[in-house]
Amino acid sequence: MKNIIFYYDDLNGSGGAPGEIRQFIKACTECFDGNVSVIYRKKWSIFNVPNIFHLLKRRKDSQVILFKFSSLSNIYLSLICKLYGIDYSIVPLWQVSSFLDWDNPFEKNVIPTAGNDYKNKAKLGRSTFGKKNFLSYFRYFKRLTYRKTFGFFMLKFAKYVFVFSEFEKSEIDKLLGNNNFIYRFIRFECSIENRLIGSDRFSKSNGTLKITFWGRLDYYYKGIDKICNEILRIKDQSLNFKIYLIGPDYNESYRLVNDFITKNSLYNNLEIISDYERGTLGYLADSDYSIVVPRWDGYVRSIKESILLGVPVIVNKETNHDKTIQELDCGYLIDPDTLGDFLVQLCKVNTHKINITTDKSVEYFSSKACALDFLHAFK
Repeated sequence: MKNIIFYYDDLNGSGGAPGEIRQFIKACTECFDGNVSVIYRKKWSIFNVPNIFHLLKRRKDSQVILFKFSSLSNIYLSLICKLYGIDYSIVPLWQVSSFLDWDNPFEKNVIPTAGNDYKNKAKLGRSTFGKKNFLSYFRYFKRLTYRKTFGFFMLKFAKYVFVFSEFEKSEIDKLLGNNNFIYRFIRFECSIENRLIGSDRFSKSNGTLKITFWGRLDYYYKGIDKICNEILRIKDQSLNFKIYLIGPDYNESYRLVNDFITKNSLYNNLEIISDYERGTLGYLADSDYSIVVPRWDGYVRSIKESILLGVPVIVNKETNHDKTIQELDCGYLIDPDTLGDFLVQLCKVNTHKINITTDKSVEYFSSKACALDFLHAFK
């Protein structure tokens, strides 16, 4: 293969993905012997179609790589590839998982609130997500349409589908059933040089186990509600740990979590830190553990940063990190609904002295290693 054509759009500003993709494509360009073309579209337009036709007609010996599978721009591009008999591959970017946990507006939902009675489910929950309006119906039918037709049509006829984890692979199999494409694994680079500023950010805590969530505080998407409710469930055991939630506010999460802490007197085990310096990793570096338990997510950068800092990670086993955690032996894959039980055992046996081989992690997440591993599929 002499030519690779990368196609990506602005990804709706989804987290750090646009920047990571740009870095990844740059590394692939530097490592690939043939010609690399990059098509970037900030906004889809029907007027782009003739240009795409012209490019692909001249590059019929190319492999086209599509980042994201559910946008209109990718659908027409995959159809042009099929017209010219050009192989294309897809990096779904974990959008598949969101189909599995999307509200059906026809189902009756109870809007949960923060409260003391855990057993009766008076818990911190998805209050704003529970509201039904015209937009929720539109989103539901939009995703249903992609699931049944265009988006998954693209997946079925791809040559390769690049996934971050075994879990993502199993979810695609569950949705598609039989398919003809070949799975390959992908990972994005990460480095922390010049980003670690200062240390000892936490107050001295008399041996308290310090666990940090680092990222956008979206209480449903990121599983913050699960963390809160699991801490409430084991509150009476008086365990010597504290989880720090550090990141920008989203969807009133600061208020919801602080109200939950106050109402349930969880000051010893849970705290929001809002006055942090963005872009620095002092808090994360000083933690005994990093925790990330989202309902669904991409290839979370804070997990990679934790590993590079030598901080073990506690990760939802049903998200995109099983392969990385197992290969680097750098933490635990758990069920978020049993987080409380995990914390009990962690505090009792004091096993937070996991030794992470940082030299191996630095190589694993280097831009060159990630690019070469990806390009190996096309040899």
